[in-house]
Amino acid sequence: MLKGNEDMIQWHYHTKEHEDPLSTKERADDPAKDDAKISEVYDAKTGYGLLNSDSLRAHVDISSKGADQFVELYYKLFDTQRGVLNRLYRDSSAILWNGNAYSGITPFSEFYNKLSSSEHIINSYDCHPLPTQSLDPNTPGSIIVNVSGTVKYSNETNPRLFSQSFVLSPDPTNGSFYVWSDCFRFV
Repeated sequence: MLKGNEDMIQWHYHTKEHEDPLSTKERADDPAKDDAKISEVYDAKTGYGLLNSDSLRAHVDISSKGADQFVELYYKLFDTQRGVLNRLYRDSSAILWNGNAYSGITPFSEFYNKLSSSEHIINSYDCHPLPTQSLDPNTPGSIIVNVSGTVKYSNETNPRLFSQSFVLSPDPTNGSFYVWSDCFRFV
């Protein structure tokens, strides 16, 4: 939930532990009182304070640019240079491909290199910065990227719809991101 208040924005995520503090019967007639109560409860329960809107904008900007570059690169490599795709992953990467789990890049690399040639068409993608303890504009946090599109493998007649979600984590050793988690599913 993002809640605007001039030049400050409250950031939190909603879990079952942190249900809406205002049930319908508890809502005040004055929306400002509701906002104050919500801020008070969420700050106390989640530990998330107020972020400067410039800081949040910087994280959204980094996420958007990173996702643009990643989506273009990932599917280009998958379709034309699959052998180097493993450079985007780490041994600790968690990978789920259409219900099959792979722990680390080596088993996954062996799998995807056996697939017939492919052509991906991306219909849409979206990204969001993931909340971290320290949201410093100079230190990017992780990014979640959700992609949908079609893929046609050379051994199949028709293209298939797919959905793929990535969590990209910063790699401080080289100033880039790597795939921390990858979940692919035919739709």
